[in-house]
Amino acid sequence: MVAVGVAAQWVAWRMRLPAILLLLAAGFLFGRVPVGDPVEGVTEGAAEAVAAGDQELVNGELPENERGETGLIEEPAPGEADPGDAGQVEETDSEDSPLQGPGGGAVIPERLLTPAVALAVAVILFEGGLSLKFRELREIGSAALGLCTAGAAITGVLAAVAAKFLVFDTWELAILAGSIFTVTGPTVIVPLLRQIRPNGRVGAVAKWEGIVIDPVGAVLAVLAFEAVVLGHGSATVVIPLTIAKVILIGGVLGCGLAWALSILFQRHWVPDYLQNPVALGAVLLGFAASNVLQSESGLVTVTVMGVWMANQERFSIEPLVEFKENLGVLLISVLFVVLAGQLEPQSILDLGWGAAAFIAFLVLIVRPAAVFLGTLFTPLTLQEKSFLSWLAPRGIVAAAVASVFALELRHDAEEALHSTDTAPAELVRWEGLLEDSERLVPLTFLVISASVALYGLTAAPVARRLGLAVANPQGVLFLGGSPVVRAIAVALQEKGFVVRLIDSNRRNVSVARLEGLDMIHGNVLSEKITNRVEPAGLGRVLAMTPNDEVNSLAAQNFAHLFGRSGCYQLAPQPSNGAKDGGSGAERPHGRPLFREGVTYKTLEDLFDRGATVKETRITEAFDYPAFLRMNGAEAVVLFRLTGPPDDRRLRVNVAELKLEPAAGDTLLSLVPPDVAEDPKPKAMSAGTGLAGELDDDDSRMDLKPPQLGG
Repeated sequence: MVAVGVAAQWVAWRMRLPAILLLLAAGFLFGRVPVGDPVEGVTEGAAEAVAAGDQELVNGELPENERGETGLIEEPAPGEADPGDAGQVEETDSEDSPLQGPGGGAVIPERLLTPAVALAVAVILFEGGLSLKFRELREIGSAALGLCTAGAAITGVLAAVAAKFLVFDTWELAILAGSIFTVTGPTVIVPLLRQIRPNGRVGAVAKWEGIVIDPVGAVLAVLAFEAVVLGHGSATVVIPLTIAKVILIGGVLGCGLAWALSILFQRHWVPDYLQNPVALGAVLLGFAASNVLQSESGLVTVTVMGVWMANQERFSIEPLVEFKENLGVLLISVLFVVLAGQLEPQSILDLGWGAAAFIAFLVLIVRPAAVFLGTLFTPLTLQEKSFLSWLAPRGIVAAAVASVFALELRHDAEEALHSTDTAPAELVRWEGLLEDSERLVPLTFLVISASVALYGLTAAPVARRLGLAVANPQGVLFLGGSPVVRAIAVALQEKGFVVRLIDSNRRNVSVARLEGLDMIHGNVLSEKITNRVEPAGLGRVLAMTPNDEVNSLAAQNFAHLFGRSGCYQLAPQPSNGAKDGGSGAERPHGRPLFREGVTYKTLEDLFDRGATVKETRITEAFDYPAFLRMNGAEAVVLFRLTGPPDDRRLRVNVAELKLEPAAGDTLLSLVPPDVAEDPKPKAMSAGTGLAGELDDDDSRMDLKPPQLGG
């Protein structure tokens, strides 16, 4: 399952598709793998009963239905397991169950599946909370609050009404489904936002909603479930008490555990190698303890823990964030495969046209109504509201909550139907609930699949159409604002690319702004600087400060924003003739810029001598070898521009790849003044240079170099 899930994630990345689509497909296929009998000659039901330690069978007691106390259901087959005591999740091999494997046998026992899924979701929500910064709320607080309150209420009500008339026979299950579908999910929203990179505040709004709405939706589902199990009369008293307990327990326990962790880490009472395991243990402990005190309050607890840890300033949470991100990816990969593998595809087909109409209603009516009404008095623009109206994919939390409640509801229904104390009117009610509960999980997975496919494939084009994103961000973020860096940035900006710079030198900042550059004053090593960078239009970062250590650390700092493949840095300055380029600087974290041996001092010396950034167009007559012969060894090719003028692609020249410009490409190079002013045919060598080739004397002696283009 781990291998299948991780492989699906990788293939999705290569194909630029939403990962959940492939994870669900892998899960459906994985679930079709035949599951043999646990013990030859013993039925699956008996084997599962023995494995579960069924006390009634061990003590020699017969289940109620075998003692003949009720005739409401058929007598079980020999060896079949008892439904179990109250509070236990029953293992069922019913052929009508949506959570089953080939031949009706459960792929994973429900006694194991339910708590495993719950704990995994707790870690995922904690990891999402680590990305929420209170400073983002200054601009988007009202919008995020509106979507998580009024927007959630509108979604729940409209979804429940649609579910009742299109899918379910009972209002109880329709209300439960409406509560579950209020959630969206960081496991889907965050990867989509990373891919789209929308402008302005809309990305922060979507991130806050996706993370905060999950525990809100889970609590709403708890309240709906309490109403279903207890009945309408008791629910009116229990629901207000449940809300108060969830808020109190989740807030107090979450803040308390997060504060304790921050004290332990700040005072170094926990060694570095144990910090991540200790944090993980605290999250799982807090989740379990909270759920013991109040059902489903654990999701609130872990989210509060994550938000507290993200906004405290006692210690750096970067190692914790990286660990939790890696763990989250692994858990998501496994969970979707497992949950989809438990589902019988026929149960989805049995939903019929009503399910398709329900999904259309969610997309076209419910989500736009929730966004526009929930953000009615907020500063969001019409374009931003329209984009948010087209961004509501459901994720792992919806799947997990639906799976858990479907199992518990089926258990409660079967227990009520087995009981001789159940009134006739209640028997009819529970029979309807049992039948409807079989539709909840298939409907949830259908909504997840359809919403992820729809929004994942169309959200980016919609954002571009609304002017909130660009198709393929080609812009460059320069770390450093020295004269040579500014000259390179100006040349790129004149070619139509988005350019931004960061520097801590106020003089460099002032001059850059006078030159028309978008300049940010700040420390490139600050943990907060990445939040000040507007990512719209940017596709890569170039660390080009005079300090080699700063370049290396800055490239590492921005890796989470641009990925390692989008982080570049200048090579460290050699020290005392060292051949390995070492200067005592930390090992480079970014890709080596331009060519082997090009350091900041190389560029600065060239610029001080009067070098300028020149544009050269490669043609059939003037190819790349001719360019090398003309410009010699000192010229540094910076960028290669490919594609038509209306769709220019920027390629950063790096030492690790061979530069092979084709006819029609344009090179931006830092050219020494003697070459730029008087390009005479003289013996020059570019050395191994960019392409790794060495031009010989015979090839360059009698050639008259063409003029530089453009």
